[in-house]
Amino acid sequence: MYPWIYTRAKEQPDDIALITETERWTWSELYARAHRLASTWATIVTRGDRIALYGPSSAQYIVALHAAQLLELTVVPINTRLTQTEVLRQFKQANVRLVVTDRILDTAIPCRAFSYEKEAPDLLIRHMPKQYVQSMLFTSGTTGHPKAVEQTMLNHFSSATNAARHIGSLPEDRFLIVTPLFHMSGLAVVYRAVIYGVPIILEPHFSPERALHWITTEKITHVSLVSVMLDRLLDAGLRRHALRVVLTGGGPVPLPILTRALDRNIPVMQTYGMTETASQ
Repeated sequence: MYPWIYTRAKEQPDDIALITETERWTWSELYARAHRLASTWATIVTRGDRIALYGPSSAQYIVALHAAQLLELTVVPINTRLTQTEVLRQFKQANVRLVVTDRILDTAIPCRAFSYEKEAPDLLIRHMPKQYVQSMLFTSGTTGHPKAVEQTMLNHFSSATNAARHIGSLPEDRFLIVTPLFHMSGLAVVYRAVIYGVPIILEPHFSPERALHWITTEKITHVSLVSVMLDRLLDAGLRRHALRVVLTGGGPVPLPILTRALDRNIPVMQTYGMTETASQ
């Protein structure tokens, strides 16, 4: 298969792909940014290299995810809540060759910004093997030190197609992301959206007020939450609006929260997933 962002830009160039507070990009615009960023990396990395993404959730972070796929690089999203010692340990554990970040780090590994820095040559877009290792994420470490887990292109594609089979996929779907992109819960939605050809609305920092704003103004159909997020949204007055699926993970939803949501006809679906299973 070809890189998903390339396919989407060819098939739906003028459809909306990404919405943030300050951006509203089509698939062709998102692809152009990913292509340009990938071109600036092309002289310092080779196919199969692992690159760390270390920064807050943003439109530029999503561009970097797609740019990495264009070059067949393995992205290693790093938790921004870790100490610098922990961050450097994960760089070493993952054998990172490039760090894409918005901060200054004490490391000998080459670092680059999330934005492209200069004009760059065109890229040759190739058909990609399904077993290409697309991402490496660290587990939460609940039973010991965090483990590095690889996910292939086929892993992410299978996860997306299985999710579509379980909860449905419609052309008018719109995904709200309020969980971190360095976690599988956020990352998986980026890949599902480009596979399905539906837009993402990205809110970098969860707040009930901002989430409700997007749900009411952008006709959100899908959102993934943990129990405390759902509880806070209900306290803020969440109603169904256009919501078709409210996925919850990270543990069972306490019965009082679930009952409140169902009393308002909010379509909560409890899910179970792991880093090892590329989400659900």
